[in-house]
Amino acid sequence: MDNICSEIDVIVSDLVGWEKKISLVAKGLREKNKSIGPNDVFLDGALIVKVGPDDLSKITVGGIDGGLLQKEYHGVNIILTRAVCAVFNYRDGKLSGSDYYPSAFPKPKIKIVKSSFDPSGLSSAASIFRLEAELGLACDMINTQKDMDFLFLDGSLTLHPSVGVGVSLDCKREYEVLIEIVKRMYSLASVKKTVLSGIVEDSRSQAFIKNCRSMLDVEMVKSLFNVKDTHLLTYLLSVGERTSVFRTVCDNKGDLAVGVKGFENNLFSFYIRPSEFDRALRVDFIAKDNPVSVASKIASSIFSMSRHNSVYGIPPVIIDADQRAKLSGDELISVENEIRCGVGNVSSFSELRRNSRPV
Repeated sequence: MDNICSEIDVIVSDLVGWEKKISLVAKGLREKNKSIGPNDVFLDGALIVKVGPDDLSKITVGGIDGGLLQKEYHGVNIILTRAVCAVFNYRDGKLSGSDYYPSAFPKPKIKIVKSSFDPSGLSSAASIFRLEAELGLACDMINTQKDMDFLFLDGSLTLHPSVGVGVSLDCKREYEVLIEIVKRMYSLASVKKTVLSGIVEDSRSQAFIKNCRSMLDVEMVKSLFNVKDTHLLTYLLSVGERTSVFRTVCDNKGDLAVGVKGFENNLFSFYIRPSEFDRALRVDFIAKDNPVSVASKIASSIFSMSRHNSVYGIPPVIIDADQRAKLSGDELISVENEIRCGVGNVSSFSELRRNSRPV
């Protein structure tokens, strides 16, 4: 027991020292805040920008999230997805009503994948089907809802490079369809009135830190090795502040160009801290002109809607969509039972041994 306590003491000491170094870097950056000026990396006139709240006198905001369940069997895999868009109407500073698309609790979509996958391949296939549902719904909302001011997606506006990795030939076509949906979403968002944003609640990006390196000395750069943006921004941002706008795509590497090529100059990001006891959110958005002005409008709406929850600064419209899109185990069981009634006791639909071991 003494040895364990000794190891924990070492871990605690290391973590305390690490946090202190990060806080010192944040202090140094804050001191340089007003001296950076607009440049090719940070588009605002300062590194940190105060956010003015929106009065929510007349604003309509949509939020899209998706649910996913998957299960492996001996010869097939079941993937269930569901996407929901919640639309909140704010009038005179209060929520006056809500609507849901395609409905408040839509039935899940069912995919049966016959191919053999390794676990990562199945996960990629499931992600593709989920993203198809969410981003396809985003396209429909942008195209049909002419009175919607903002549309928030739960997640980034760019596809993670891992999404298409390990997918079998049978799902390659689905991946190509997803890429086309992404491009259509970008195109629609570039010409329609609705401002499209992706809210990344647990970003693992280091884009902001990389953009700050030229402002730091060598030791400070070393202190930020393996540090996420949101970790640094816990110390750098106060409630009601955002970072300067920066470009989401900073280069044309192959892993970033998938689905993005042709829209690199319209994709931007910033971080905002709307709640006192929560971390910063990364916000991706599309802007054809004046991204700083667009970012200010997005940030004001997020701050006004999210600041009332001091520990969870996600826009309420996304929270509502998340609760409605979630899939339960009971729904999976219901689908299983219906399939078994139709096909009977076939080998392909038998349980994996690891899921049916005797107790």
